Amino acid sequence: MICLRFLGGLGEGALYLGHVYLARLSSPDQRTRIFGYWELGTAAGLVGGPAIASALAGSAWNDLLPGTGELMTLSVAAAAAVLLLLVSALFPSSAQLSISGKEMLPVAPVLAAKEWTVQLTLSGSTVVRLLLRLAWEAAAWIVLATHFCLGHEKSGYGITATFCLYMAGQGVFVLLCQHYSDHQMIRSCECLELLGLVLMFRMPSDVETTLMEDVMGSSAFVRLGLFLLGSAFFYTGNCLTSAPLSSWATKHGPRSETVMLSAHLAIQSGVCAGGLLSRIFTSMDPHQNMIVAMLLPVVCMQIVLSELGIGLTGVAEEVGAKE
Repeated sequence: MICLRFLGGLGEGALYLGHVYLARLSSPDQRTRIFGYWELGTAAGLVGGPAIASALAGSAWNDLLPGTGELMTLSVAAAAAVLLLLVSALFPSSAQLSISGKEMLPVAPVLAAKEWTVQLTLSGSTVVRLLLRLAWEAAAWIVLATHFCLGHEKSGYGITATFCLYMAGQGVFVLLCQHYSDHQMIRSCECLELLGLVLMFRMPSDVETTLMEDVMGSSAFVRLGLFLLGSAFFYTGNCLTSAPLSSWATKHGPRSETVMLSAHLAIQSGVCAGGLLSRIFTSMDPHQNMIVAMLLPVVCMQIVLSELGIGLTGVAEEVGAKE
């Protein structure tokens, strides 16, 4: 586990550097699309990761090692080493690309305030979205396993189906994002989150009616499908916001290094706090309506935060242009 965490830490550093270089090398009109391809890799990992783990757990090589953890550690370490060698051999270095750091330019007070607004908007939204995502993952697993009586194995298939729909949504995003502004894409993703929460909501009823409609009756498949579809919309909207928000921040904020550093620090903070929040959700044995009641106010707060940040940035740019 220590080896895996070490490799994970190296991976986060590589992700930060990769994000910075993508922002530097891409033109502003194509940056959202390129960041969308970046997130498409994340979606593919969410779908492929559980499949690879399941294959390794049931592999014949597993009999040669004391447990599945050792096989997973060796596999990840070998894959990381091969990837490092391929990147070093096939891709040019920053020196070959003649990439140099941008000089810090003096800015007016209004522009400095605008840059702080961009930083706070990106960091705050990133933390909130991660908290929402991790809380949903923990709560949805419990709802599928206990409320719909699917058990742990079938619940895993339900979560994986949600990830597959997110991957499909990310592909559609890459095709459409160049026709819309970053703000329009952010608003569309936020509407998708709200639609997902609405689909997850179930009208309250007594225990007998709920058991018949959600588990034993012919409508159980429809109820389960609505919950999974709502979860997919919520998760997709939550994840899709990352690309246009990061692109907007690099266009209107300070240097790309500063913007991406704050974003990746926010990611680590969100992962840490989200792990604690998911533990709390799991211990509460949540119902699907409880998920909606807990997540809806936070989603609304995230929307207000994004709209305020983007709006204040636009006002600051107008003031700076007039001056």
